[in-house]
Amino acid sequence: MANFQFEKDLTHLESIIPHLSGEISFGFAYWGRRIGSLSAHSHLTLREAGRVARLVNELDRLERASKPVEKIAFGPDSHLTNRH
Repeated sequence: MANFQFEKDLTHLESIIPHLSGEISFGFAYWGRRIGSLSAHSHLTLREAGRVARLVNELDRLERASKPVEKIAFGPDSHLTNRH
């Protein structure tokens, strides 16, 4: 991938990824592959590698945030209540 195309793709993803939500187009796997294709670039500078790593972390955070949180019951039927 030419450096110009790499920079163009990286800049594009940096503008898109922070604005994704749980209802994203194409799914998290698609965006992960897009970011992964950048990390496979053989001549990454430290700055570029840091930018790609931030995208990976941001996408992971967004994916975790989109998953439903299990509710914990604290009532009398809960296994978490103290029954001494």
